Amino acid sequence: MVCFDSAHPESEARFNCQEWSNALVLIDECESGFWHLLDASTCIEKRRIILHQVQDLIKGALSSHTAGRVIVADADLSDLSLNFVLKLAGQEHLKPYIICNEWSDGQNWQVFSYPKSKL
Repeated sequence: MVCFDSAHPESEARFNCQEWSNALVLIDECESGFWHLLDASTCIEKRRIILHQVQDLIKGALSSHTAGRVIVADADLSDLSLNFVLKLAGQEHLKPYIICNEWSDGQNWQVFSYPKSKL
């Protein structure tokens, strides 16, 4: 497991995407993760190499020559994140397999709203 901040060869993790052929790439909480990757000050100095490493990792996993997979997960998954992954992979033609949890217990929740002055 590697966070985006460490997804480069100069980090303590010494991450090198070339060592991860046929990988199962799981990006949980991808909406905030991708935002962090693209905007966080902690990635600013290495952002370019991190993006290249992530792109090569995803490309390698989705290549027709490998058995790798890419799974992105988020409670609020958007087309923006799916399209970002497909663009990184150079596989815009792929149709993602989407699992949507629509479970509901059918119960209404009682919600209390307190004025700010009481907080």
